[in-house]
Amino acid sequence: MELQIVSKETIKPLSATPPQLKKLPLSLFDQQAPKMYIHLLYFYYNHDISSGYSRQLLKDSLSKALTFYYPFAGRLRDDGNSINCNDVGAIVSEAKLRCPMSEFMNNFNLEREEILKLTLSDDINGKDQRLNPLLCVQLTQFECGGEVMYVLCSHKVADLASLTNFINDWVFIARSSRDGNDPPTLNCPPQFNGASFFPPTKLESGGELNSRTERQYENGVSTKRFVFKSSKIASLKGMVCEKVENPTRVQILTAFIYKAAVSAKESVTGLLILISFDQLYTKIIG
Repeated sequence: MELQIVSKETIKPLSATPPQLKKLPLSLFDQQAPKMYIHLLYFYYNHDISSGYSRQLLKDSLSKALTFYYPFAGRLRDDGNSINCNDVGAIVSEAKLRCPMSEFMNNFNLEREEILKLTLSDDINGKDQRLNPLLCVQLTQFECGGEVMYVLCSHKVADLASLTNFINDWVFIARSSRDGNDPPTLNCPPQFNGASFFPPTKLESGGELNSRTERQYENGVSTKRFVFKSSKIASLKGMVCEKVENPTRVQILTAFIYKAAVSAKESVTGLLILISFDQLYTKIIG
């Protein structure tokens, strides 16, 4: 497997952000959010769609979506305590992965870091937060014609719920543009007013961990990828069927992993467990 970068460009909001919205203070919770990116991967089979048209539609609709989600096109400022909504833009890359999608999806020996290296062109989490993009999208095509869309968003500007809302609105705008319904109108446009409900406080370096603690976490963090067979998922469903009616695979696995994490947290002193439920997806195997 080898990743080949085809192009990289910056997508800016279609309309400029008004001057009064240029500086967005972060809420207390966003101030203390870790300096990390939320990852979402969307896999698509080859449906014989014009790749050039589809990709241009994605870019054009992203520009329109960033008009509503203008902080996503900005950069962090004030040591990560606010966002400079300067319309610098989001980064969109195109790449090719020299293998069929089936080989990538069925290789259960790949760990998380290996998956990231194969689906993401480079490390965007640099030392200077003022230069790091808050939103990145990479479109990678497999040899078979299938594709994966990799979306990364800074945890400083969005959590999983708000990123999901952004994706849904982006899809709505793309479909509206395809059907000729321009300009698109969102029924429930986003409001970036968290700081009015949870006022920020004066924190150094955005309230993040100090350098000593960061080094401790860097030396003691491990990640693990779990693959659940369909028979095991069926057994888990059977254990809760009397209390929960027809739970989904994601619900049952989320509950199972969370229960194990809580048990480990209670039994080991000083253990910090972070679970990325945003990266949980199920692939049924025999």
